[in-house]
Amino acid sequence: MNELDKILELLEKDGLSPDEQKELDELLSAVPDSEKIVKTFNSLRNFFDKDSHPDEVLIGEYVLYKNDMLDDKRTMLVLENKIADHLRVCNECKNIFTDFNSEYADVDSFLTESIRETKPNEEIQNISAGFFRKFTAGRFAYAAVAALVLIYLGMFAASSVFVPDYKKYAISDDDRSFYNTRGRTSELFQRGLNAIDKKEYNNAILLLEQDINSNINEPSIFYSHFILGVTYIQSSESSFLGTFKSFDKEKIENGITNLKKAIELNSSGKYENLNLDAHYFAGKAYMLIDKTNSAAEHLKIVVSNKGSYYKKAQELLDKINAR
Repeated sequence: MNELDKILELLEKDGLSPDEQKELDELLSAVPDSEKIVKTFNSLRNFFDKDSHPDEVLIGEYVLYKNDMLDDKRTMLVLENKIADHLRVCNECKNIFTDFNSEYADVDSFLTESIRETKPNEEIQNISAGFFRKFTAGRFAYAAVAALVLIYLGMFAASSVFVPDYKKYAISDDDRSFYNTRGRTSELFQRGLNAIDKKEYNNAILLLEQDINSNINEPSIFYSHFILGVTYIQSSESSFLGTFKSFDKEKIENGITNLKKAIELNSSGKYENLNLDAHYFAGKAYMLIDKTNSAAEHLKIVVSNKGSYYKKAQELLDKINAR
């Protein structure tokens, strides 16, 4: 019999002899969190009577135990079967358990999905486990949600202060009105534009790439490269709950490659402003991956030729020069 079993055996007795009380005191002094063990046991010892029930704290800890989120499992290992037996015959306590378990599942799902974009699966499990172990009493799920709100507000404030303006979005809402047919009437191109309207960027990328591969020799194919380049940049953006934006470097580089291809193919001189727009988006993209020298090269072309984005290009150049 281990120390915990012996403690519980002595606690179950209605009256202890002086020697037994001394033994119990010695055992408790050698066990961490002994006060918690005694308190939990005392709250439990009479709940098997039909008129008595375990309190919500104990049921909350039982929920955490069942979800493998309870740090100290020693007491619960002993009480598990007794609590389970009581829940089978007591609808009142069973309903409390069901509510707590549902709340736990909702918050666990929310927390896991919120950090999935920025953490590997193993780290997600460790974070959510560590988070829930701090909520072992009462309506722990509601407390967890309240804490998450406070954490989010703090992160939002921090990202507003520390993230540069040009990294708060890949392409702003004002910039997103750039595309129209420009003479490209192929079905794949039009389907690509429709996908962009729905913000289905990955689908749009596939359709635009198919358009390029199927119509590689068409004179207006440069515009498909232009739209594809900007769409790659749009799709590169991700964030943690709307804060601390990050950008997929591979997508950014694919976007720049297609913008440069659009400039190369659009050599007739008829659509020079589109080339300047491509230079602007290429410069913006380079800034997202901190290649400021390359960004400046493209942005200077926009400013010197008074492209449609020359004011925004100048603002970005000012930010580069101020660094």
